Amino acid sequence: MSHLRSPIPSSKGGSCDAYCAGRRAPSAQQPPLDVELADFRLVAENAPEILQDLDEKIVLAKEMLDNLVRARSQAESHLADAKSLIHPMRSLPYEVVAEIFSHCVPTWTMNNASTHSLDPRLAPWTLTRVCFRWRHIALSLPNLWTYIGLDF
Repeated sequence: MSHLRSPIPSSKGGSCDAYCAGRRAPSAQQPPLDVELADFRLVAENAPEILQDLDEKIVLAKEMLDNLVRARSQAESHLADAKSLIHPMRSLPYEVVAEIFSHCVPTWTMNNASTHSLDPRLAPWTLTRVCFRWRHIALSLPNLWTYIGLDF
């Protein structure tokens, strides 16, 4: 079997061609020598078992890869959850969040005729859709809801 030419590199960095340099390559034009015939028969006998073994290893490797991909996805999810839970915005006092919110909404002094206060894509409406805490804070601040601007 060692005298067959193989395009597959060996684990030593070279190829089987260098190892098999002293052997003649099988040719479709010349029948194998009697000495080579025994080796070819041995390859033909063992090849199905070797292929089956490799197929089983491939199945196991695919299962392992699937498990690793699932584990990585779970780890990413846990990381995102942890980052969300420890974000500094979650620990700001009520008063600070309320002050920030008050700067997000238009006021009478802005005199902005293009602002339509009932647009759900603008503050204060958007502030109520971030999380339960923000909704509670936004709804409890009357100054966020005192401006009514309509575009006629």
